[in-house]
Amino acid sequence: MDDQAAIAELLQTVRETPADTTARMRLGQLYARTGDFANAIATLEWVAKSYVEAGALTQAVVAYKQVRVWLRHKAPDLQPRYAHVLPTLADLLQRLGRGDDAATVLAEIGEELKRERRDMTRSQSPVPAPVQKAAAAPSPAPPPTQGATPKEAQGPTRRTSAERRLAQAMRHTRPTAHKLEAVKLPAPETAAVAARPIAPPAILPPPPASPVVPVIETARLRLRGHRADDLAASAAMWADPVVTRHVGGRAFTEEEVWLKILRYAGLWPLLGFGYWVIEERTTGKFVGEVGFASLKREIVPSIGDAPEMGWALASSSHGLGYATEAVTAAATWGDAKWPGQKTVCVIEPGNLAAIGVARKAGYKGGERRTYNGAPVLVSFR
Repeated sequence: MDDQAAIAELLQTVRETPADTTARMRLGQLYARTGDFANAIATLEWVAKSYVEAGALTQAVVAYKQVRVWLRHKAPDLQPRYAHVLPTLADLLQRLGRGDDAATVLAEIGEELKRERRDMTRSQSPVPAPVQKAAAAPSPAPPPTQGATPKEAQGPTRRTSAERRLAQAMRHTRPTAHKLEAVKLPAPETAAVAARPIAPPAILPPPPASPVVPVIETARLRLRGHRADDLAASAAMWADPVVTRHVGGRAFTEEEVWLKILRYAGLWPLLGFGYWVIEERTTGKFVGEVGFASLKREIVPSIGDAPEMGWALASSSHGLGYATEAVTAAATWGDAKWPGQKTVCVIEPGNLAAIGVARKAGYKGGERRTYNGAPVLVSFR
């Protein structure tokens, strides 16, 4: 199904079930893929507002952050229409107790203010008047209004859109125990600051060696760490709609897949566990990916800190029993690493193939919980 057909199908879905935030989220992503950022932003803002009304503030922050990215990089001409997005995002972050992130958003508005002020100053620079043959004597300037400074006597100063957003943000953000750093505005004239000597950097001892990704072999498969040259095969897998039907619901770009690989590589030194590439032992053919992560997902009820098992296989390797073989091998490794501790897998209810693999690999329960407003099945081993 092409993007336009998928958009038409999702539009029909939201007409029938207007409160379906998952469908609207996918619709917004599809609009963005087709370059229709006006509709993408409007759709995702609707989703964000729905999350706020439902009290799901973390999900609302995620949606507003995506809107912010699109406005900044894809549709800057729409920023005046959505000037409220940054103040709203700062308010939500403070309500979640994330004062540092709220301060970053306020600083972003301040930076925009600086840029607009500079542009305004350049546009208002005096232009030399043409030379007249006979210049009349200048009439004396009217005295300033009594009690007013010379600047005030010139009339009210026009505020830039960034100043209006900053003022709006300061009105909307709520006081918390976290002290926000004030946004420093540019002074008309900057005094020269005496240069201070810079201390040389301290050379610290190297950190302990990062854990090596273990290699696991089964009868037919090998599980190994990711390499940079896995990008092409992994990107092809994540662009396949058969693979992404129940994981994200859309094809992933090469950039997104590269970030996945970087994240996989970062899990091992940071947490001591992560994801493997699955390949055939005899041919070295790329089969897919499997492993554990700590995603901090706000699933209701919570799954706690249990390591979360995940996997994806290229469609050319479906139906061969490879998924069960790889997931079982990874889960067995997890049993040895965390003796007595449960691991978890989270699956969409419609993903029957994954549910069957999880059951064969020893994951039991299939409890129905909620993630991002949508139902998921949670199983433990």
